[in-house]
Amino acid sequence: DEWDMGREDAVDIEAVILLDNSWSMCNDIDNAYESMWAIKRALDKINASTTVVTFSHTTELLYSADDRADKRVPHRTLGNSTDPYHSLRYARSVLANSKRAIKILIPITDGVWSQSTDSDNIIRQLRQGGVLTALGMIGAPERTDENGVKKIVIDSHGCEVVRSITEMKQLFLLARDMVKVGIDRNLSS
Repeated sequence: DEWDMGREDAVDIEAVILLDNSWSMCNDIDNAYESMWAIKRALDKINASTTVVTFSHTTELLYSADDRADKRVPHRTLGNSTDPYHSLRYARSVLANSKRAIKILIPITDGVWSQSTDSDNIIRQLRQGGVLTALGMIGAPERTDENGVKKIVIDSHGCEVVRSITEMKQLFLLARDMVKVGIDRNLSS
């Protein structure tokens, strides 16, 4: 066994995943649940503390930090409107009360939120408090610009890292971008 000073913090993670399960996600709900489940399972493997909350017109706890994701993706449910405000308040509480070295917030959504100004303000507060924020955009819409070029449009809601996720393998890109931001933060401090 070899022990390196400072490396123990690398996996001392408190993460909160917010999963949009509103009606607007109906065409992408399988992708969203699979993406959330893959992230949760990966974080479980390194003993990160990972909470998963779904949001629509209600906020529901899908996995507490102590729960482990088993070998099956959980049952998918759909709600009505897309209101992440209460789930973000819950995430802020979980992250603020954690003693873990690294804190991460990962909303998985189609991006159109009610109470977006209040919700975006909570994300900004979390970022100012040192929380790494990464948004996984499921079903990002394409828009044609004035030159006829199609571009994916993503509302980041103030998150530092943003990725369009259409296939599970793109989670690697989200994770890679999060690591890069984390490294850049540590180098600048």
